[in-house]
Amino acid sequence: MSSRPATPTLRIVAGVSTSDGSSWGDLTPPPAAFAIAAPPQLEIGPTRQGSTAFTVTNLTGRPVRARLLPRALQGADPSWFTVPGPPELPMGVGATVTATIIVTVPPTAPGGSHLLRLDVVPEDDTEAEVTGPSVAIVVPPPVVAQGRPKWLLPLLIGVLVLILGAGGAIYFLSRPDRDTAVPAPVTTRTQAPSTGGLQWSEWEELGGSVTAPPAAASWAPGRLDVFARGSSGELFHRAWTAGGVWSEFATPRPGATIIDSPATVSWGPDRLDTFVRGTDNQLWTIAWVGNTWYGFYPMGGVLTSSPAVASWSEGRLDVFVRGSDNALYRRAWNGSAWLEYEGLGGNLKGAPAAVSRAENTIDVFFRGTNNHLYQKSWDGARWSSFKDLGGSLSSDPSVSSWGSDRLDVFAQGDDNTAIHKSWDGNTWTDWATIGRGVDGSPAAVSQEADRIDIFARGTNNELLHKTLS
Repeated sequence: MSSRPATPTLRIVAGVSTSDGSSWGDLTPPPAAFAIAAPPQLEIGPTRQGSTAFTVTNLTGRPVRARLLPRALQGADPSWFTVPGPPELPMGVGATVTATIIVTVPPTAPGGSHLLRLDVVPEDDTEAEVTGPSVAIVVPPPVVAQGRPKWLLPLLIGVLVLILGAGGAIYFLSRPDRDTAVPAPVTTRTQAPSTGGLQWSEWEELGGSVTAPPAAASWAPGRLDVFARGSSGELFHRAWTAGGVWSEFATPRPGATIIDSPATVSWGPDRLDTFVRGTDNQLWTIAWVGNTWYGFYPMGGVLTSSPAVASWSEGRLDVFVRGSDNALYRRAWNGSAWLEYEGLGGNLKGAPAAVSRAENTIDVFFRGTNNHLYQKSWDGARWSSFKDLGGSLSSDPSVSSWGSDRLDVFAQGDDNTAIHKSWDGNTWTDWATIGRGVDGSPAAVSQEADRIDIFARGTNNELLHKTLS
């Protein structure tokens, strides 16, 4: 008589089933790599702009680089969300960082409640991705433009005709005789050599206590932003607005200290990206977006000089530094991620300078060990060889451009002079003295064609400013 086989016993061990009765031990899943927290909701106003912050804590038990992955859910679009600064953050064991996400909803996007989630994953272990909490993004309804009343245009035309008629009558009744000489306005400008008739103003003192050469950027005509290292090593900022006034000196990130000069660039309205060498000799960045400063993020590397930065299009950044071997290195943001450092060779005596004069074009300058000026250029496909432009520099250079065939390079010459040379698309001018009383290379920026603003550290540590126009 045959016997019936025994029915196997189903056993649950730490959430895993077995059928042979054997023990698999404790198969409890490992703890999550990160703890992520966030506020439950963000209400944005009529401007449809705002920001929210996620708190991320490293639970891996080892130093990691955490990659931030914003997720658009429930009707949101990925283009609404921007991570200022690098998307990978170095985190020590048990470290906690605040990851800011900027929210910009297009005017025509539907209102209502949408969701933003931040996931985080170790850069070296993609299987350990952690799903973060969701934040409800409450968006107001889109503003619908109202039609113009039919009677408005004829009314405006009638008013304009009355104004022009009255103005013409006043002019013909009050105009001076054509033979009467009109005195020229008094200026404080001096003729600049080799500048096509443009003139340099005298130095304007902007005060402050500057301990390294400054940096400058402009996102529109009438807007200037100047950065400098203060007496305690902090980063200071001052802005000239379209209203025609200078703001007070202020520090974007209190308590953060830097070495040497900052570097800054703008790739669009209300956008500034500033880079510095931190006291740990790695690259750090902070960004102004809209009306708020975001982050003070480390970006790695071992710098032996202050950085330089250029941008040839919206969302594009190219940062240049001198490495520990005195060679030139570049790290680029391609619009979605930071690329690794790329060695470009050379033997730098100090910090580089960089500018973009056209899309996909970059010019980098530096002082060589023989004090000559050197240039290396990117044409969209390849880097040129180094060009020795000669000279005898007493400081690192700076550079600006107002067009595709214009470069202006500045440096400190002998006896604390500010010196300048320019390129018109074909030839370089000789060096010319444009001012005295500077300590280090002037920072240069062009806010429009035929206009350059330079800023310098004076011999009394004050911030100085002059213009070519």
